[in-house]
Amino acid sequence: MEREKNYELHRQKVISDAKKNHKIAVQFLKTTLAKVRNKKVQEEKLSQEHMKRRMDAVISLKNNITLSQDSIQKLRAWDNARNHLIMKKDEAEKDIIAALGGDALKQTLHDKQNMELEIRRRLFEEDQKLRKCEIVARLLKEEAYDEKMKQRQLDLENGKKRDDEPQGLCLLFSLATVKYWLCILLTYQIFDLLKSLFPISEETSCHRFIINTFKFFNLNSKLPKDEVERKPVGGSKMEQDILANTLEKLRSSIIHKQVVSGREFKGCPFYSKPDLIHFKDFDVGKTYKKKMTLINASFTINYCKLVGVEDHLKDFITILFDPPGPMSAGISCEVVIIFKPMINKDLRGNITFLAQSGSFSIPLKCTTKKCVLSLDKELIDFGSYVVGESVSRTITLENHGALGTKFQIHTNVDKCDLDIRSSNITEVMLYCKLGSLPSSISVLLSLFPEPKQEQNISTINEHAYEGTDINYEDQTEIKLGEITTSEIEPFGSVKIPIIFTPVIPGSSEARFQLTFKNPDCPPLCFTAVGVAIIVPVWVPKPNVDLKICMYDRLYQDAVIIQTRSKAALRLKFEVCPELQKHIELLPETGYIQAQSSFSVQLKFLPKLSLPEDAGEYFDPETRVLEAPMTIRVADQKRPVKFTVHAIVTTSDLEIEPKELNFGYVTIYEAVYTTITLTNKSLLPQEFGFISVPKFVEIQPNDGFGVIRPLQSLPLDVIFKPIRAKEYDFQLNCISEINREFPLSIKAIGVHPPLELSHYRIKFRATPLFDMSAATLYVINSHTNMNSLTHAVPRIGTGDIAPVGPTSFEFILPDKAPLMIIPSVGTVWPGKKCMIEVIFKPEISETTIKTEVVKMRNRKRQTKMKLKPKSSEEYAIAKATLSKDFQEEFKKYVIPCVVASGDIKEKKETELMYFSPYNILYLELYCPSVNPSVIVASDDGKTLFNFGDIALQFSLLNPYGPFILLCPCRGLQPNESQDIVVSFSPRESNTFLENLEIISKKGTLTLRMLGKGVASTITCSIEGDVLNMGYVIAGESATTTFKLQNSSTLPIKYSIVLDSLSLMRNKEQLQMPGFIGNKERKTNIIGTQNYNGHCVFSVSPTDGIMEAGKIQDFTLTFSPDHESLYYSDRMQVVLFNKRISHQILLKGAAREHMMFVEGGDPLDVTVESLAIIPLVSEEEKREEEMKALILTLEYMQQDSAFTPATRELQVGCIRTTQPTQKKPDKPLVLTTFLTLRGDVREIYRIVFIVHVVSE
Repeated sequence: MEREKNYELHRQKVISDAKKNHKIAVQFLKTTLAKVRNKKVQEEKLSQEHMKRRMDAVISLKNNITLSQDSIQKLRAWDNARNHLIMKKDEAEKDIIAALGGDALKQTLHDKQNMELEIRRRLFEEDQKLRKCEIVARLLKEEAYDEKMKQRQLDLENGKKRDDEPQGLCLLFSLATVKYWLCILLTYQIFDLLKSLFPISEETSCHRFIINTFKFFNLNSKLPKDEVERKPVGGSKMEQDILANTLEKLRSSIIHKQVVSGREFKGCPFYSKPDLIHFKDFDVGKTYKKKMTLINASFTINYCKLVGVEDHLKDFITILFDPPGPMSAGISCEVVIIFKPMINKDLRGNITFLAQSGSFSIPLKCTTKKCVLSLDKELIDFGSYVVGESVSRTITLENHGALGTKFQIHTNVDKCDLDIRSSNITEVMLYCKLGSLPSSISVLLSLFPEPKQEQNISTINEHAYEGTDINYEDQTEIKLGEITTSEIEPFGSVKIPIIFTPVIPGSSEARFQLTFKNPDCPPLCFTAVGVAIIVPVWVPKPNVDLKICMYDRLYQDAVIIQTRSKAALRLKFEVCPELQKHIELLPETGYIQAQSSFSVQLKFLPKLSLPEDAGEYFDPETRVLEAPMTIRVADQKRPVKFTVHAIVTTSDLEIEPKELNFGYVTIYEAVYTTITLTNKSLLPQEFGFISVPKFVEIQPNDGFGVIRPLQSLPLDVIFKPIRAKEYDFQLNCISEINREFPLSIKAIGVHPPLELSHYRIKFRATPLFDMSAATLYVINSHTNMNSLTHAVPRIGTGDIAPVGPTSFEFILPDKAPLMIIPSVGTVWPGKKCMIEVIFKPEISETTIKTEVVKMRNRKRQTKMKLKPKSSEEYAIAKATLSKDFQEEFKKYVIPCVVASGDIKEKKETELMYFSPYNILYLELYCPSVNPSVIVASDDGKTLFNFGDIALQFSLLNPYGPFILLCPCRGLQPNESQDIVVSFSPRESNTFLENLEIISKKGTLTLRMLGKGVASTITCSIEGDVLNMGYVIAGESATTTFKLQNSSTLPIKYSIVLDSLSLMRNKEQLQMPGFIGNKERKTNIIGTQNYNGHCVFSVSPTDGIMEAGKIQDFTLTFSPDHESLYYSDRMQVVLFNKRISHQILLKGAAREHMMFVEGGDPLDVTVESLAIIPLVSEEEKREEEMKALILTLEYMQQDSAFTPATRELQVGCIRTTQPTQKKPDKPLVLTTFLTLRGDVREIYRIVFIVHVVSE
């Protein structure tokens, strides 16, 4: 016992441990499975993201390639267009030159040579600049080296070493390492600090010097070292000094001092008339000539030689001078100066001559066209004028130059700075900024030409000078008058009017500034002053603003009038005649005491005739009233005026429409319509509908609210009749100022003879292609026509509906996913009829066709081939829309017409009368959602069409044509499962079944459609036997026959011969019929060839025959020895299963051409039992005797005597073998006919056969 107890305890412990371990294992298994699933989900997500990135990259690459191709095409098109325009322009220029009588080719060549010359000139100038920079760099370097050597010598003499310390920014220009320091300046942005020291434009001398120096050294930094260190043009400084000394010695030998009577001549040896050669206001491209006279001003005979002009004038100045030889004192000679400007730029220089007593120069000046502008006065003094008067003065703007310009006048200029700061900075300013600079810097400065003097004027947009309209400020007392033009002509003048209209007492001053489009013209300023004398009476607030006012409402305000006079004054208040009906000033007359104020009362009561009465004082579009009021003061000419401002608006509320007619409304429904309440006023107004009956409701806020200015507010008027009668009543809308606006309503209440148990059905959220159903009842409660005890069915106050059966019909809208069962019926009094409403959401045909069109467009863009079958595209589009289906909500209102009588009693040709007013309405709320289970294969099609299938029997289909071949199980989220369905019809019919897959959220219905079609084939062979006739042994005979497919689907066929079947020996194993004393019977498989080849052969033996097609077959009979019992059976097998036709094939073979057929058989049909001759054919005799037995059986009858007959057929076989030629003589055969009756009689029969060829 104790052992059993211990064993039981141990077993229980083991079981409990096993359960615990199982629970732990289950937990670990779940965790592992969860991790595996998460890993799979992550991997799938990463794979999708990777695929998406690759697709995006491919699409981006494609778009970039397309854009690049488009850009290249555009650039090519632009280049072609530009080249075409250039060629077109050149051709046009050639045509113009040719039209003028010139040589186009010569002109083109000339232009080309000019262009090349211009390019060479520019290159030469650039080369000159570079050479100059090289000279300057060499000078700087040598000067720095000299200074360094001097400093080192001083240090050696003093016995100490001195460090060079930079002093400010001047070190940047004094050291030879200018390039190094400029690079440092650029690196640390000290260059910006240097530019900030000179607050002028970059076109000034200092900035241009710094920039050009930096460019030079930056350019040299790219050159090789040997090129930088090469010897400059002109040699070193020492060589230049030697050259200068040599020239000085040479010059001293040419120039001689002139001493006459002990007096040495000093000064210019020749005077010129004029003393300045000035080419003024020149145009580029024209040629100018001037003559100059040189007069010998020395004491004695002198010589004059032309040296030339400066380098920058050589390209433009040509001097014609013929040296006259020795000239006595006072003698003159002429010099012709020719100037041909090529650039629009001022030029200055000297013409240098060399005389015996020394050289002298004549100044030369060439100036472009300029604007020289001035004003005839700078101050306009209007003097003293009374407030309200107006006076005008003019000021003249004159142009003394040859260039015109546009100008603009600026008013209210606080300060006119006539001394405009010059924009250039001279070398003195530079030294002031940077301190003392070495002498070599002056050489650098001399390389850069001095800029023009530019005035600092305010920046003005170019378009400001284009038009003649000038914006003036009309609020000032001193303002500009009307100017006819904004452009001043060369050597012309413009008069500018200035108007002084004093408004406020006191002195007035206005400053004006004229700016010009030409940047070389400095601005001009002038000032206008005037004094205004005050009046004693004024209104502190000349504008009285009454804000927004409504018609027929009174508005008041007080107008304060003040005086500075020391005596009392009489005032009279006047209103303009147009507004005397609307505005009133009280009192009309009054006295204002000295140095005090007076208050007048303003009353404004606008009437509806204000727009017509006010005239120009009222703007009907903006509804603004500006009414001028006048105060006349005794002994004062100028009246005091003030203006009353108000915006006048209406207080109307407009209801549109003003009348509502709901028509016929049943007591079981509520109808509504929308009215629009419009506020015509510019002020917000409160409104409300009062005394509203119970059967009418106005929403929102029960018809109360506030409407904003000019707002249109929609309101819903809901009408629900409570009984059958005629309704005619009025609703009133009252505004906050107690104005009433009526709304008329008419309707007719209808009590239908039938009613519904529910007038509104809300379906559940139904998945796509699923179905939801709801039930309601149609009730006939009309059992009594007594209208005093209860409400009876009637239309308004019309006749009461009869008591009896009442029919109804629900009318569904087209293409609505709804079904009502039954939709037509009859309800008897006191009864009700159950109605089932089914909602089955689907995708509309239009949406699917639209998606098909989109798919085709996308395929065309991607250059894919379209599928030939539109049904497949339809299925794909439907599946795509099903996957992307979004939740939607639709509302349907289904009318139910009602008619008296039983619909079953009506004939088909008779129509029931129903009233259009006795209509019940059923409201359906139909939400549809995306299905939870969808078909993933076959493009999402839920209709599986197996097509036309030949009739066959399937062991897997004992009950019906469709069989589900896979077991059903649960589906996990985002899981898919394959469902295999087979279709095996047994009848020639169409089959349709539904397979429903039910889940908790919905049902997926699969429709399976198939059609069984009988496979029928017709054969051209009549009967079941085909006799090939007689054939000579060793030869063959052929015949043809046809098979036609009469079914609607392709048929697979095969032609089978029994002689080739594996079961052919089964019949031969049986005992022959003649042994069993049975009737003589011919075997199916008869005599066969000795050579092993088939006696009968068919071609083709198998294939597929399309629907309605005809197939030709060839049958060949090829015996190899003589026999009368060749036979075989041919079978037509369909789909390797069903036998369609069986045809018995027969044939006979003879050794010779002639044969006799008929008589009784003398041998057996089985060849193995036949007599085989022992001799060969060569040994046979040519004339062998053969025997035939004809048995005649005579049936003796009492009534008639019918002779016994037998038939023998003698024939000839057609052959291709050559025949032996024999005498054409008839064949004679003799036989004996024995008749046995009561007496034996023997007849001799002679057969004569004659063979005739065709």
